Amino acid sequence: MSDEYRLLELATLCLYLVTLLGIGIATARKVRTSIDYTLAGRDVHWLVLLATTVATMVGGGMSIGFVSLVYEIGIAGAVVTIGAYISLIVTGLWIAPKLRGMNLITVGDYFGVKYGKFARLIAVIITINTMFLAVVAQMVAMGMITHTVIKVPYELALMIGAVVTVFYATAGGLRAVIKTDVLQFVILVGGFGIAAVFLATQDGGAAAWSEKVESQQFPATQKTIKTPRKT
Repeated sequence: MSDEYRLLELATLCLYLVTLLGIGIATARKVRTSIDYTLAGRDVHWLVLLATTVATMVGGGMSIGFVSLVYEIGIAGAVVTIGAYISLIVTGLWIAPKLRGMNLITVGDYFGVKYGKFARLIAVIITINTMFLAVVAQMVAMGMITHTVIKVPYELALMIGAVVTVFYATAGGLRAVIKTDVLQFVILVGGFGIAAVFLATQDGGAAAWSEKVESQQFPATQKTIKTPRKT
């Protein structure tokens, strides 16, 4: 990699991190109540909510990761992702409106109302554990990607990502998280779109790709058959 490209990548990364910090600081100044901090004032437009959900749920694991899964086991790998998307639709259309009408703040509050304090405690513990593991996974992924692409030391990349994320989330609350998610949504969709167009023009396009893909990858449930090695 040339020094010019490396400098450009580092500058882009720095600009991105500074933007996240700026969003956290600017949002923190607008927080007035606990509802502003925890629930973004309950006034998030559905398009913004869609963007933040996509940025949160549809990351590398449910995009690039499942592409490799489809390549390995066939079309059934794509079917796996459908369940996650259907669950979001069902939640948004039927479950979320009822929970909103109960004027709750956390998932644990629902279990507390329905089943008592002990159930609420269990729900809180499970939620904290799940979110902790999710944050750790995202921090590790951020460190690995930054280290691989830009050659920043892994430990340094991990630490920078963790500090920036914790800062803007703590300073600005949910509204800051939503704003950064929208930014990441634009980057995600724009990046995938540009990459898709670029790849579609390479190596003859879809027609050439279909000729290179083995027939075992197209059935819905059949695993790819590996050619035995010749002795």
